[in-house]
Amino acid sequence: MEKKWHRSSSVRENAPVSAPAHHGSANRRPPDGREPNEDVTGEHDRFDAVLQLSAGTAYAASARLDRLIDQKYPELEKVYKELHANPELGFHETRTAKRLAAELEKLGFEVTVGFGAGTALVGVFRNGDGPTIMLRTELDALPMEEKTGLDCASRVQVPATQWPGNTDETAKVFVAHSCGHDIHMASWLGAAQLLVEMKDNWHGTLLLVGEPAEEIGGGATAMLKAGLFEKFPKPDFGFAMHVNGDPAGKITVKDGAFSGNSDTFDLTFKGCGAHGSAPHLSIDPIVQGARFVTDIQAVVSREKDPRGPGVIAVGSFQAGPAGNIIPDQAKLKLTMRSTTPETRKLLLEAMQRVAKTTAQSPWRRNRNCCASAAALWPARTRQS
Repeated sequence: MEKKWHRSSSVRENAPVSAPAHHGSANRRPPDGREPNEDVTGEHDRFDAVLQLSAGTAYAASARLDRLIDQKYPELEKVYKELHANPELGFHETRTAKRLAAELEKLGFEVTVGFGAGTALVGVFRNGDGPTIMLRTELDALPMEEKTGLDCASRVQVPATQWPGNTDETAKVFVAHSCGHDIHMASWLGAAQLLVEMKDNWHGTLLLVGEPAEEIGGGATAMLKAGLFEKFPKPDFGFAMHVNGDPAGKITVKDGAFSGNSDTFDLTFKGCGAHGSAPHLSIDPIVQGARFVTDIQAVVSREKDPRGPGVIAVGSFQAGPAGNIIPDQAKLKLTMRSTTPETRKLLLEAMQRVAKTTAQSPWRRNRNCCASAAALWPARTRQS
């Protein structure tokens, strides 16, 4: 049987149904749902006209977007450098939140600062009926010294007690945007500017969220507990980004989980101090901590299924004030990452087991000394 798919531009007249070049399947109907053997002369020309119009509109919008990016980039770079030079730790992002809030207000957003947490930021821009799109960024930095030597390098120092676990009220720590949150914030603001400029191309609501204390956890939880998606429009779609070490201009998109759960722990090995010349009189928590650091890696490499992501990393190991003194305790800080509940459960249980087993090592037996113990508690937990 011959069909009447008349389209002179790319399909020859009276072509068999097995070869409709632009529809891809012999069983696919024309755009109006008619049977393939019906005469649809002229329908495809109109359909092609719509496609060409849509393509032309998309091209024009893309060209306009490129022009706006070139126009706005210099000012956004200034904002980025300002944020980079003035980082703030979690729950202390007062200056950062105020700066971003002012920019959103200039764009016409309804802005709320301090929702759920003192520095949490929410902006809403309504542009008629349509879906609600959420764009999210983090606000906080890390307790690190920047050594780049850049003209916008951070030299900020704050009281060490602003970072959890630090109790020395006389100490200070450097602060730096080593995780790229300054780039995230500048990109977030740039996206908001461009969407407002091109609001004639879309309809709906923009929900911009500035999450405080992402590095230490707790900011997003505080906002959710305060009713973020009850007081403000609940998003139909949410977008966020994270920079990495790839070349500039490269964008990676992945179907499924891209990042995982993050659990951070403080671990203290309690031993018994002695002079460095008399280790037999001590229970050395440094040796215990070192054994734990080594043994815990066997959990990742030998207990966890290698086909599933998971890692335990010790980022801080602190013990003792002098080289000739065996201290009475060693403090470790750990981070644990996983992408499934099963892997997370395995790593959590194994970490507890290895810590307790290490604290009960046979060599620690010393009748004249206090018993050794390990105390492990979560510093923060963030599940995604």
